[in-house]
Amino acid sequence: MNLLFINYEYPPIGGGAATATQEIARAMLKLGHQITVVTSRTPYLKGYTVEESVHIHRLRGLRIRKDRSNLLEMFIFLCSAYTSAVRIAKRNTIDATICFFSMPVGPIGLLLQQRLGVPYLVSLRGGDVPGLVPELALVHQTLTSVRRKILRNATAVIANSSDLARHSRVSDPCPVVVIPNGVDTEYFSPSENGYGKIDGNPIRILFVGRFHRQKDVPGLIRNLALVRKDHRLAFTLTLVGDGPERAEAKRVVVQNGLDDVTEWKGWLGKEDLKNSYQQADCLINLSSYEGLPNTVLEAMACGLTVIASDIGPHRELIEDGATGFLAPQDKPEII
Repeated sequence: MNLLFINYEYPPIGGGAATATQEIARAMLKLGHQITVVTSRTPYLKGYTVEESVHIHRLRGLRIRKDRSNLLEMFIFLCSAYTSAVRIAKRNTIDATICFFSMPVGPIGLLLQQRLGVPYLVSLRGGDVPGLVPELALVHQTLTSVRRKILRNATAVIANSSDLARHSRVSDPCPVVVIPNGVDTEYFSPSENGYGKIDGNPIRILFVGRFHRQKDVPGLIRNLALVRKDHRLAFTLTLVGDGPERAEAKRVVVQNGLDDVTEWKGWLGKEDLKNSYQQADCLINLSSYEGLPNTVLEAMACGLTVIASDIGPHRELIEDGATGFLAPQDKPEII
């Protein structure tokens, strides 16, 4: 089949949904399908490329940042894709479309269905589901009728966790199929070099993700400072990622005297990210909400202990005290 993937983020820009889109594209290629991707671009990226046999159309817009996109940039992508998608679908004789996010991508799937008769799937990722991101409540309320029309006309609506599917069913009366995120356990695996905790050495703590309110990196740092003060725990902290709360996170590190044990990595390529997992002792993710976090899956595949906030998606991955540890959101200091 000729499949069209549409996502306003695709590596090297974007977060977990972008990575999932790329990995699904690779898996579909191995099954013999042909993959075309429509996505957005930043100024340093080419408009059209072929990467690992995936045909990628990066549409011009306002996006300038690699790690995040605002509502205006998403809207501009929607407008650009709306005028380009039919032409691209015709040229590539597309058989079906996968829309990553109901909004802002879903309207493109609906357009192709109405204009060309191409069926589409909607892959819910988190922020596109009402009730998960408080800051988007008004936007979701405004777009209710459009979102429900997109979901009703889709061949299938897919969520990457049972918790996300539950949120979607509460907001929109539409069946949702759960297909969890996957991880390549042949690639993300424990180190062959024997990295591991050495008694007497500081615990190597790792965080991977966007420096966004959702992840509460400043709060994570404050809690670690309390643990070091109250329990005299020796640790090093490696922070992989970037985002709008980076400056605040740096301020909190200095304020709590952790600058000598904190390393700032920024965004890493796939190989360097794997090495970071393999050289750490544990991963901490204290998100207030998630779809199903790739970083937790990747860390567990690399043999790391995971300490995560006690929210629905984390409970689907972690059995508290057996395969990791869950920290109540109202008392994260128990880490």
